[in-house]
Order: sequence, then structure tokens, then C-alpha cells
Amino acid sequence: MKKSLLFLSLFVAVLVTLNSCKKAAPTAMEFDKSQTANINGYVKAKLDVATYNNTGEYQNAPSGTKIFVTVANNQYVSGAQGYAVYETTVGSDGRYSLDIPTDIDGVYIEVELVDFEYNQIQAKYDGVTGEYVADGTERKVYNVSSWSTNISVGNVKIHDFYYN
Repeated sequence: MKKSLLFLSLFVAVLVTLNSCKKAAPTAMEFDKSQTANINGYVKAKLDVATYNNTGEYQNAPSGTKIFVTVANNQYVSGAQGYAVYETTVGSDGRYSLDIPTDIDGVYIEVELVDFEYNQIQAKYDGVTGEYVADGTERKVYNVSSWSTNISVGNVKIHDFYYN
């Protein structure tokens, strides 16, 4: 009888232990980040109205202007929640470039640029030279529409942004 009671107690203890063990939830989303696609291009703005009126050319957006790329995590790992956000900045030459983890099936990305403010050089027409010349500055807030696309392993997407 004592043996039966001992085995029953041991069986219940093992059963309780097994039932209380739960599979540990992963603490971080894991996927292969070695496969990437690249997005790059120029970021331009009309910072100098005199130059723009004379040549029709935009100037490089200020160095350090931030660019964010957002990817839904469920595109990397089925059932994952939230978003992965990748960041880069515009260089002094007006260029940006960013490698984004992806896979052979591809991922959908959204690219957003941060607004910035700048003292835009204003212009007036000089009848003697026949060109526009600088005429003071005016504070302007620059913004640009976001851009979305699909990328897959090895892709290179070139997209220029023009702030208004």
C-alpha cells in the first residue's frame, strides 16, 4: 500500500511538473538578415530660388536629413507583430543608400523622409544682367511624399526625392 501511494504521489508530481512547463516564447524576432536589397538615389530641394529660376536645378537637401524605411515584421516571420525600421541620412552630395534585409519572395517597404526647415534664398529679377539674383531669405518648411515599393534579394531600386 505504501508503495502504491508512493508511486501515485510520484506520478502526480511528474504530471504537475509536465503541465506547468510551457514553451518559452521567443524574445526576439529571428530571421536571416544577410540577404538584402538596396535602395538609393538623390534627395533634392529648391533651397535657392535665384539659382532655380536661372538654371532650373534643385539643390541637394541638407546633409543629415533622415530617411526611414519601414517593413512589417510579419513579412519576415509569419505571425510576427510590429515593424522593423531602418534609418539612413542624406550625405553632403545629396545621396542616400540603404541595404534592407529581404528574401527571395520580397518584402513591401515604405520610405519616409523627415521634414526640415531652411532659410530659402529668395530671388528678384535683375534687368541689367537678365538673370535672377539673391534677394534675402525666407523660412520654409520642406516636406515630401512617402514612397512604397516591393524589393527582393539582390534588387537595386533607385528613387530620387524632391522636397516641395
